[in-house]
Amino acid sequence: MAKTEPDLTRVGECLWRHQSRKYYAIVRVGGKQIKRSLKTTDLALAKRNLRQFREKIERMGGRGQPMRFGELADLWLASVKVRQAPDTYRTSKGIVDELKRHFDVKEAGSITLRDVDEWKSKRTSVLTRHGRTISPRRYNYELETLRQISRYGIEVIHCMMDDPTLGQKHQKHTPSKRLAPSKEEFQAIVDALRSQPQAALPGAAADMVELLAYTGVRVGSIPHMTWDCIDWSRKQMKLYNTKLRRWYHLPLFPALKDFLKTVRKRMPEAEATSRLIAINDAKKALGHACDRAGIPHFTHHCLRHFLATNAIEEGVDFKVIAGWLDHSDGGFLVAKTYGHLRAEHSAEMAKRMVFKASSH
Repeated sequence: MAKTEPDLTRVGECLWRHQSRKYYAIVRVGGKQIKRSLKTTDLALAKRNLRQFREKIERMGGRGQPMRFGELADLWLASVKVRQAPDTYRTSKGIVDELKRHFDVKEAGSITLRDVDEWKSKRTSVLTRHGRTISPRRYNYELETLRQISRYGIEVIHCMMDDPTLGQKHQKHTPSKRLAPSKEEFQAIVDALRSQPQAALPGAAADMVELLAYTGVRVGSIPHMTWDCIDWSRKQMKLYNTKLRRWYHLPLFPALKDFLKTVRKRMPEAEATSRLIAINDAKKALGHACDRAGIPHFTHHCLRHFLATNAIEEGVDFKVIAGWLDHSDGGFLVAKTYGHLRAEHSAEMAKRMVFKASSH
């Protein structure tokens, strides 16, 4: 060892001191020599770090064979599938597929900070098919997924000793403005949709847009909405949260109640288990309607913001709005997302406060 490491002096079993006085661990596992800086010049601390290092190696040794990153990533993905909503799982799988493009055949335990730096450099500079680099938010999702896979490899599978993402920071990003149509734009969209009788299912896209706007549900909830979800006597409607996979109730607001009655009149023979809306999405129709109306393109999710925005402008409490959107945080997310609207609305309302005492 002295011949190959002239700057190191052996001071104990597997423990070496560099001429800079820093300590190193050098151990042999399966015929392979592993050298690791113990990051200290203190002997007592070096011995403790060496003991922890050897414990990590022993845990890894229990598995027998090295594991490729792609194999580890698939195991992690299978472990989170049972606790993630379908949409979240699809996102996780997409991120894992992207990570495997870079790390797939690498041995998980051999991935270093330099490897992660190279991945970061490529991911933050490569252009997407839209001609732009990935957003900071997307990069942060990928980094966090890589971190979770690494921790899974360390704590559960024992095929990794260290987390190569340590020291990597999330990129700062400015949250996108929550886009919601104004009342006039919403009316223009509905009018444009209803003026297209040649559609395969006339009125279905307009009905979907109105239903999304009056209930605030995500578009994935539409297939779950049947006529027996409506309780006319209690003036409420049962809705399905596809993200949390649970049912909740929403009051039948006047606009929602009138809309449902109108649709029901067009479907007098519909059974209780029949769907309210026959289509699953109105993405293309909504985009074409926005073009014809000469307004910005709004998405299905913008209609969820439409409900929240109008509720805030009517002075509805954040906690109540959170209940209508089926949030579990008591209104924190609503306040964080739409708080600026409350301030803007308050400032506008303040202009009406013009009363004052008469001059004497």
